[in-house]
Order: sequence, then structure tokens, then C-alpha cells
Amino acid sequence: MPVIIDIYLNIKHYLKFDNKMEPSKSIKELNFDNMKMEELFQDFSGVYILFSINKKNDLKIHFINNNIKDIPNISKETSIDDLSELGKLIDSEDKEIVIKTIKDIKKNKFIDNLIFRLNIKPNPSRWFCLQVVPVFVKNETTYWSAILNDISKDKLIENSVNLHSKIVEEMEEGIILVRSKDDLIVYTNSKFDALFGFEPGELFGHHVSIVYASKEEVHKDTFEMFKKLKKNRKWNGDIELIKKDGSSFYATVNASTLDHPEFGEVCLCVYNDITERILSEQKLKQTTKTLELERQELNEKNIALKEIMFQIENEKQLIREQINTNIENAILPTLRRIANKTEKENLQNDIMNLEKDLKGISSSFINKIKKQYSTLTPREIEISNLIKNGQTSKDISQALNLSLLTVHKHREIIRKKLKLQNKNINLTTYLQSM
Repeated sequence: MPVIIDIYLNIKHYLKFDNKMEPSKSIKELNFDNMKMEELFQDFSGVYILFSINKKNDLKIHFINNNIKDIPNISKETSIDDLSELGKLIDSEDKEIVIKTIKDIKKNKFIDNLIFRLNIKPNPSRWFCLQVVPVFVKNETTYWSAILNDISKDKLIENSVNLHSKIVEEMEEGIILVRSKDDLIVYTNSKFDALFGFEPGELFGHHVSIVYASKEEVHKDTFEMFKKLKKNRKWNGDIELIKKDGSSFYATVNASTLDHPEFGEVCLCVYNDITERILSEQKLKQTTKTLELERQELNEKNIALKEIMFQIENEKQLIREQINTNIENAILPTLRRIANKTEKENLQNDIMNLEKDLKGISSSFINKIKKQYSTLTPREIEISNLIKNGQTSKDISQALNLSLLTVHKHREIIRKKLKLQNKNINLTTYLQSM
């Protein structure tokens, strides 16, 4: 609008229009002095058209500057008839609004920023902005200034900005701009607002700390983040944040600094919610820790079990050895004696000894006496076993078919080898205690 007012004042000054001048004279002067009009508009970037509409709604063009040549098929000598050619270039989607605008002009309504497209082949559609304002009225004829500007480049920039804004608004990530000099929030997209539970625009002007968790370690991480960001102009990492309702969540943050035309240096941060991933990782760590503890406990149990099994095997082996030793040194000799006796001989004593030996088949006595007193002979071990079983010297003499003197001699040798000489210790009691 200021441009139109400026042009309006220039034209009024140039035409020196007042109530004492006849319109026809002014128009004649205008047509005659076209060069001065060109001089007036030589630095003007758009197309300028001076036209009039009388009471019969007839439209007449009085002046068009040289910039009209930038529109194909329209010449400097354009008449009202030629403008119909321009009408053919109007995009079909914009014709209705243009027709309505022409009707409004004829109703003496000024037009501010009518945007429409011209399809100028082979180029893409070009965007134009039309501004129309009345300059003066004489004899029921209204003189109008029309300014037509090619805004295609501006429209491309606008469309690009709108596209970028739409992309930013529809992104799955939350985006925030923070002014570097005071750490105030100057922009958030809708995803960021939703991510933190705020209403659109509610965060504007707040300090950025409003979205960071209050835990001491988080504040420390945040401070380090901004410190590295200001030093390196970029930062990325995972951080804990807080929503409006006080609940916390986790996000990956990619931050960088840039110069904003309005806010100066700003920090651009892109937030991607990774709470589900972090919670899964924490659960996995806890599960892994639990499994590790269980594995260690199982290993310890396995080690204990192996030790028990080893001990059992040792004991089983010891029992086997004891049984074999007992059979070899106690039972078999008895069986041999029984086998060597005639039917008439009394076997009662041998059978009693065999019964005792069988009951003590797993006894460790013979193993112990053999290990502790390795100097004992098999006969002496046999007699020791019989003494342990409560046999008297006479019983042993009969069982082994030895003289009583021989048995007494063996008992003395056994006491000697067991180091029981000159000790008031009963041999039978000692052997039973082993």
C-alpha cells in the first residue's frame, strides 16, 4: 500500500490535477507527454497501468510502462482489446476471482494484493500480484493506477518455506529452537509439544530447563551437552527428559547451532523418543544380571555337586575296596576252612564266624589295619579279625586248626606290631574300636 500511495502522489504532482483543470486537457497532456511518464516509472520494477472507467463502465488504458514487455504477447501499445489476450493466459483456477475483481473495480472498489497465475508456455505458470487503487475522479470518470508484479520467485520461496514448515510440523521427531544468548525457547513444532505434553505454543518464551529432568546427574549431562554444543556447534546423544505432568522419558537428541535471521544464534535440537528402547534395554540388563547370578549360583551348585559326586565315588570305591579286602581276608579263609573239613567235624564255630564276617563285609576294619599296620601278615590279619569278632584263643585254635600255643604267639606278635606291649589295653577292645 505505501508503494501505491507514493505512485498516486507522483501522478497527482505530475498531472497537477485540480478542479479548475479540464480532464480532457489533462488526458491530452498525459498522452502528449508520455516520455515524462516513462521517466517517472523507469526505476519501477513492476508493470504500471493507468486506466479510466467512465459512468458507462467503459474502460480505457492511458499509459503502460515498458515492463509490460516481460509478459509474452502483450506489447507497449496494448489496448483494452489486447488485454483480452492477457485474460486467456489466466490459470483456470484463478479466473473466477479475477472476474470478480474486475467487477469490483467497476464498482469503484480498490484491490489490494490479488494473487493469480498466468500460464505462459513453454514456461511453468508464473505468479502475479495485482494492486488497483483509484487516483482521481473527473466528470464521473475514475482514473485508476494498477500495479502488476511478477512474484513467481517470491512464491517459489514462499512455497518452499511452506513446504519446509509442513515437513517440520509433520515430522515424527520433536523440534525446538532455543536462543543461545538466554536459553529461551523461541519455537517448537507440534510433535515436540505433544511429546512433552504441552499445548501448541505454550513453551514459547520459557527457559529450556523446563523440559529437562530435575535429577542431579541429568542436570550435569544437560550442562555438558550445552557446553559441548557451544564449543563444537553440534552434539548428539541420549538424555532423560521430563514432561509437563512430571513423568520422565528418554530421547535421542541431535543438536546444532545456526544463525537465525530474527533470533540470532539459536540451538536447533531434534528429539526422537526412545523410551521404549531404553526400558527394553534396562529390562534386558536386569534379566541378563539375573541370569548371570543364576548362572553363577548354578555353577556353584554344579561345583558342589561334583565335589559330592567325587566324594561319593571315593566312598564307593573305598567300600568296594573294603568289601574285596574283607572277602579276601575274612570270608574266603573261613569258606576254605569249611571246605577242608570233613562232614563229621563240628562246623558251628566256623559258621558263626562266617555270619559275623558277612555282617561286617562293608566294615573298614581290615582296610584300616592293613594301612595302619602294614607289617601284619595275612595270617595275623585273619587272627586279628577273629579276635575283633570276640573269638577266644581256643576258638581261633579250632577254627584255624592251629595249636593254642601258636595262637598265643600270634596274639603277642599282633600286640607288638600294634604297639600295645606293656600297656593295660585289652586287644579285643582295641581292635573293635578301630
